[in-house]
Amino acid sequence: MNQFDNEKMFTIKCSRADFEHLQELFESGELNKRLGVEVIDMGITSTEFSTESIILSQWLKGIIQPSWQVIQSNIAGSHLTLVTQGNLDNQAKYCSVSCKRYYKSENYIDGNSVELIVKIKLTQSQGEMDIKVIAKPCRYQSFLPQGLKLILLVDSDILAEVEARSADKIIHYGLTGDIGDNFSVKLALGDVSMKEDFVI
Repeated sequence: MNQFDNEKMFTIKCSRADFEHLQELFESGELNKRLGVEVIDMGITSTEFSTESIILSQWLKGIIQPSWQVIQSNIAGSHLTLVTQGNLDNQAKYCSVSCKRYYKSENYIDGNSVELIVKIKLTQSQGEMDIKVIAKPCRYQSFLPQGLKLILLVDSDILAEVEARSADKIIHYGLTGDIGDNFSVKLALGDVSMKEDFVI
């Protein structure tokens, strides 16, 4: 008998927070103990996974969502004022911040993990922000999966689309926007995608 004959796959529907909790249990080995079976891998199989909007101006005030990891930040000068909607005198803690989060799904990226990095920086013009969006493989992989697309959208319209080739280590796109503007970033491979919504 083939050792894989008795393997089974099951699908569950849950919130993003529940998925991340299950992923933590899986990575620690606790999920196997609780279920009493061996879970070999887990990932997102929905055709599109969207999250609540990330407010990037909050990053400059040091308010970072738990699912994002700060990789670099630069302290703002005491004179720097961040213009936000409804508040014209909001002191910024940082003048630039870079954060990342990673995605892993067997069906989505062939078992590889992809990091999404977002770098933001206040410009010399008050109320504007420079943004750079980067997709790169996690440290244990050398290249992005071929055909992975980094798509930027504004009001569901495609602003830019960058596609990874066979030996690309990184794909990226930069833009400038005003405080309060909205945009989305989609990572897509084949019929499956994950989308993050942002408010500048």
